[in-house]
Amino acid sequence: QGLAEVGGGIYSYVESEDQIGQAFGEALGGLLSTTHQNVQLSLKLMPGITIARVCTDFAYERGEEDSAQTVVVEAADLFAEERRDILIMLQLPSATDANSDQVLGHLSGRAFSVVMSRSEAVG
Repeated sequence: QGLAEVGGGIYSYVESEDQIGQAFGEALGGLLSTTHQNVQLSLKLMPGITIARVCTDFAYERGEEDSAQTVVVEAADLFAEERRDILIMLQLPSATDANSDQVLGHLSGRAFSVVMSRSEAVG
């Protein structure tokens, strides 16, 4: 039980072999539960920064807004404990001051939360 808590996992006590199926069903059911639908990620870059390549199997659309490049990725539905990797390669201008932070753009996301029964947005 302590190992499950430390690792952020699930702990189930199985008293008899008749309960094994139920324990696995509860564990797998949580992994296969849809948490968010129609997940959409939007990236708007600062002027002068360009998108070199978008590396994803998800549908995406590149565009331009206020002389800045944009990309919107339609990441479909998200399941509990699922991770999505979407790589966007950027081309940056030469740094004018190597010691200062440079804002590259603004990332936002939105989706419908199945758990909360409402649309949610971040960024």
